[in-house]
Amino acid sequence: MSLSVVSITLNIRNNRTYPQRINVLGSPVNPLDTANALTEYRWDITAFTPSSSDTLTLEYKPLGASVFSTYTYLLSNPNSEALVAALNGLGIGYFNYYTELGQNYLSTNNDDYVFGNLTINSNVPVTPTTSTTTTTTTAAPTTTSTTTTTTTAAPTTTSTTTTTTTAAPTTTSTTSTTTTAAPTTTSTTSTTTTAAPTTTSTTSTTTTAAPTTTSTTSTTTTAAPTTTTSTTTTTTTLSAYTYALGVDSISGNGACLDFTIAPINYYSSSIGLNNGVVLYQDFALSVVVPDNYYSDGVQNWLITGGNGILTLETLCSLTTSTTTTTTTAAPTTTSTTTTTTTAAPTTTSTTTTTTTAAFVSFSLGYSVVDGNTACATGAGTYYASSGSTLQNGTIIYTDSALTTPAPVGYYSDGLNWWFISGGGLAGELSSETLCGSTTTSTTTTTTTAASTTTTSTTSTTTTATPTCNNYNIEGAPSIDVQWLECDGTPNSATVTTAILVCAQTGSVSQTGGAGNITQLGSCTSPTTTSTTTTTTTAAFETFTLAYSNIDGATACSDYPTLNTSNYYATSGSLLQTGTIIYTDTALTNPAANGFYSNGVNYWNTGAGSGNLQNQTSCNPTTTSTTTTTTTVATTTSTTSTTTTLFQNLFFDLTTGVGGYTIGSIDVNGITPTLTSGTNVPFNTDSHGFNTTQVGTNETLNIFVSALSLNGCITVTDSASNVFQQNINATGTYSFAGLTIDNITTVNVLCADNVC
Repeated sequence: MSLSVVSITLNIRNNRTYPQRINVLGSPVNPLDTANALTEYRWDITAFTPSSSDTLTLEYKPLGASVFSTYTYLLSNPNSEALVAALNGLGIGYFNYYTELGQNYLSTNNDDYVFGNLTINSNVPVTPTTSTTTTTTTAAPTTTSTTTTTTTAAPTTTSTTTTTTTAAPTTTSTTSTTTTAAPTTTSTTSTTTTAAPTTTSTTSTTTTAAPTTTSTTSTTTTAAPTTTTSTTTTTTTLSAYTYALGVDSISGNGACLDFTIAPINYYSSSIGLNNGVVLYQDFALSVVVPDNYYSDGVQNWLITGGNGILTLETLCSLTTSTTTTTTTAAPTTTSTTTTTTTAAPTTTSTTTTTTTAAFVSFSLGYSVVDGNTACATGAGTYYASSGSTLQNGTIIYTDSALTTPAPVGYYSDGLNWWFISGGGLAGELSSETLCGSTTTSTTTTTTTAASTTTTSTTSTTTTATPTCNNYNIEGAPSIDVQWLECDGTPNSATVTTAILVCAQTGSVSQTGGAGNITQLGSCTSPTTTSTTTTTTTAAFETFTLAYSNIDGATACSDYPTLNTSNYYATSGSLLQTGTIIYTDTALTNPAANGFYSNGVNYWNTGAGSGNLQNQTSCNPTTTSTTTTTTTVATTTSTTSTTTTLFQNLFFDLTTGVGGYTIGSIDVNGITPTLTSGTNVPFNTDSHGFNTTQVGTNETLNIFVSALSLNGCITVTDSASNVFQQNINATGTYSFAGLTIDNITTVNVLCADNVC
């Protein structure tokens, strides 16, 4: 399938007298898209003189908010481009630098945010032998509101008064006040004791055509040769400094590379980064960053132990390091160094590092329903011994230590599916089948039960129905992808902006470049036909039940993944009180005493001899399951029952949310089932889910797919433990160590603003 070409004509006009940076093709919900904003904020920074270390601080708040937030950035040897880049890191519009009538300005256009003072502090310490004044440049914003597409500036008058005072030993108090059309007025007073007074006053007036009127009075006090000089030094100490860093969980060079692709802002009370500095996720310095590698593009550090402290400072070496990795069955690392010395005093050193691993990992979809459902399900991570491939006979595990076999059910890599049964080796893949394929199976069974011999032959022809989803594909800056259309046709593209495709679920994959692939809601799939022909003669009924020797609730929660097996009863039997179940098809060995459940109800066999008694419902939320019971002489009856899923995950976005969007969720890599509200993505209302991942050490992963305002997510688990994280970037936020059960719902509260 080829992609059609569409011609687009753009009419772009800059109504300002200086260049501006804009997004040409963007989104109305992108806070950087301010090209058509009618309000301009600008700051006069003519007096700013850069030093080797400056700190920039800007006040800002959403329109209508009562309190300003503060954005802080540490600069080294800054110039105008560095100031603009630092302000653009705020992510709420583009900033510009320009010169007008001999004055230097920083400006931005924005109708959604209000800006206050811009302050630039010099961090250079005072030299002990020289009297030095630390300079703080504070500029209040001049606000210009434009109501038409073309701005005609009215002539204005700028009045400048310069007064020079030479004085005898007296004290002169001089006040310099700058009043602009901004929402604030800044007044600064400095006092100097000097000698020998005379006063010369010079006034000059210049009329220019600028969009604002500014009156500035500057007073300079000059000391004659004197005996006493008093100098006042003012130093402003910030509560936190902002650093843009790359992050990687595997290596320092990975963090160095990530810095060039997608840096994230972090905070510290220290000026400069080195070993021992503590990094935080929030400007309030209340939440330390998680254990990872971090880099400013020049150095990288490792943080371990959960304390946020930088260690192991190492120089980035993205272009000079080559690593060859070989994976073998033994978990060892071998380092070999070969040194060759030539006749001249020259030594060549070559280092080859081979890293081995004890496991391989696979990304697989999981379902308890059937194989094609697993083909269409979001993937989790499973593990196998080193060198294993996905095929019949491979044993997969849920942990990299290879101690916990995967539970009973269907698994798929998007191309094929396999079944893990309760009767074979734990976690062993079997019945490999192509996703969406047509299969024909024939089963011949000879059964002897209660002195009756019958022959059962079943012939089933199934044409699978592939499911399809919309996928949003974005290049960053360019990504190569391939997928299967809903009709099975292969397709591919190189995406440099963003496209939306309808593809078979799980078939979209990245083949090159960099970018994002986001699965959205379902879309139209091709019409399929399923034909089933069944001829059955049987002397027994088969039931799949979970067993517990503790209580019925345990049997309910274990079904269908734990302690679940097939049991048998006489032909025509139903799962109800009074039915006797057996462990064999010959109906000679009654089931042991205990509790049995099909996930809907449970029974006990306290009466002995496999006799089901005291039918009791498992917990409530509703899905529909159809159970087909086939009796002798090819007569088929269908009984519909209602299965209730307990809502053990609840997302509350009803109070003060809108600054970010939840794009996807999973628990231990397994996507939960929607029980109420709408499925992801969402950024408002309430949404209920059921997850099969229950226990006391579960991990909830929440992917934030869009961000326009920082926020906070608070998770209260089933044991009333509270977990919080600040949301300050797109990406996945993991809450580990949760207790999740089917008794008390885990509550996830999403709100704007920091925790």
